Amino acid sequence: MPYVRVTVDSQVLASLATDALEIIVARVGGTRTDEDYADVGLTGGVYSADSGSDHRIWINQTVLKRGQSVEVALLEEDVPVGSGRTIEEIYPASETSRKQPPVDMAELCAEERRAPLVRDRYVLEFTTPTGTAGRDISLPDEHGFGFSVYWSSQHPSRATVKLYAYTIDSMERRESGRTIFRENMTVGTSARLELTG
Repeated sequence: MPYVRVTVDSQVLASLATDALEIIVARVGGTRTDEDYADVGLTGGVYSADSGSDHRIWINQTVLKRGQSVEVALLEEDVPVGSGRTIEEIYPASETSRKQPPVDMAELCAEERRAPLVRDRYVLEFTTPTGTAGRDISLPDEHGFGFSVYWSSQHPSRATVKLYAYTIDSMERRESGRTIFRENMTVGTSARLELTG
């Protein structure tokens, strides 16, 4: 089974073996109303009804600044870095241990529409797993972006990589928004995102 490794500015934040996991998700995201420019996370676990759920967090929404770059790689072998922690371990006295009501998407989107803008746009430079380099500038009505790498034990030798931008309207409709690129990442390849502006 391969490893998933997340690197920020050439520093490895986490590298984990996939052999005991069912799903791994690496994600970078940001919105025009957030004070932080963007953040990166790495989560995964076992979610089978038979064996019980075990969700872990390796990178917990680490803040990214403008100019930083993130690389996610799927490797045949690597040295493990970091350990996955549960939500209770990260937030031992938090309200997350109590059952939370479902998110009211209409209310959340109304709050986002009222929030002042911190930035006008995002400028993203990227390299896809097949080596295609590109640059994207968010459109005037786009609220945020997401860059995700999704690995599943059902297809252990590949992961799906996607970069997308979305509006508040598309978020309210629970739609993914505008796809900038979507590719499969095979073992031995990586995808890179630079937050250039």
